[in-house]
Amino acid sequence: AEGIHFIEVADIDYCQASGNYSYVYLNGAEKGQMFSTPLGELEAMLEGGTFVRSHNSYLVNVKKVVMFSRGDGGEITLKGGK
Repeated sequence: AEGIHFIEVADIDYCQASGNYSYVYLNGAEKGQMFSTPLGELEAMLEGGTFVRSHNSYLVNVKKVVMFSRGDGGEITLKGGK
């Protein structure tokens, strides 16, 4: 409603699906910015090897990953502890 919001791709930690909307988390922020774009469309926009679909509901910036823990489905830890 307010217009178009431009963000730097490098600032994105991860994206989380919420129905036909997505939340985009930037630089360790606790609260994501809501976009009226499904996660699949964001994935197509962000293709190129920097982002990986770690789960049906999550798209993660691999440059922000510091650890992958195996077991019980696995868990990704990002810079900043998320």
